[in-house]
Amino acid sequence: MHGDFILKAAKELEMSPEEILDFASSINPFPPGDLEEVVIRAAKKARYYPESSYSELKRVVAEHLGCGKREVVIGNGSIELIDAFFRFNQGKTVTIPYPTFTEYERYASIYGLRILHRPYPGVFTDNDADTSVICNPNNPTGDFLNLEDFRSNKPLLIDEAFIDFVENGRAPGEGDNFIVRSLTKILAIPGLRFGYGRFPESFAFKFERIRSPWHVNVIAMDVALHYLPDLNSISRKVRKIIAKERSWLTEQLDKMVLESKGKANFLLVKTPFDAEKLFHFLYTRGILIRTCKDFRGLGKEYFRIAVRSRTENEKLVENIRQFMEIMESTDPIEKL
Repeated sequence: MHGDFILKAAKELEMSPEEILDFASSINPFPPGDLEEVVIRAAKKARYYPESSYSELKRVVAEHLGCGKREVVIGNGSIELIDAFFRFNQGKTVTIPYPTFTEYERYASIYGLRILHRPYPGVFTDNDADTSVICNPNNPTGDFLNLEDFRSNKPLLIDEAFIDFVENGRAPGEGDNFIVRSLTKILAIPGLRFGYGRFPESFAFKFERIRSPWHVNVIAMDVALHYLPDLNSISRKVRKIIAKERSWLTEQLDKMVLESKGKANFLLVKTPFDAEKLFHFLYTRGILIRTCKDFRGLGKEYFRIAVRSRTENEKLVENIRQFMEIMESTDPIEKL
């Protein structure tokens, strides 16, 4: 799994995770100031089982999404909900656009779906599959589609893990849409595992019957209860900072003749060289980026970077610039 790479890197580099600049994981570098206090307070409840129906949590999620409480699903990370979507639709065909989050293809294969690959956004044209998936904003390209009024007459999974980082990101309304979100990115809590969303009511009911008991722990539950009512306000503030830093990063990359794109909190960058070389150069300096050769439709010339604070972004840019200078030197192989 890619997400645990920072811990492996810290061990190999003999550094603490805090010392590593992680541009590989697209996590909000500006989480709420009281997050640690909220987590510590919630941890005191770890001696108790969570309330098994999660009734209050579902009420808060329903208010946040603007949907019925009986449509709400919550999970041990959004990946549990993605798993459920494919489990419910096994044995049929699914359209998966590319490039996109690699786990869709893995789960489709696990549950026996025949995959129809289409260039992103793909699910809206030439699509005769029984069900479809779209990541919006899309990982790793950062493309964003306005789907607020979209209706589907076939099951469609809309993964909105990065929705909090884009303007006017609103969930589609009624229909056969399965909408999945996460607090992982916006609150910078990948270790707590909390996903939530809206399933059509019959499927939400089915999910309740198959899910594991106490699948959301009390710490994740309390953090969600604390922040979901004010999440839109938190997101607006973060978006302003991210937009400014994303623009700055794009300008700096452009000066180095590196193409970049993205409307969320990360950029997909295209290079004239093998990005794996840049990865290893930065890795030895305690800086992580995400190479993209494992994404269908992308090659070795692509990498993805998170948008972080100005100080961190400046350090990344300076190190990329140093790498570029070496690549342009008379004997780059020897120097690398």
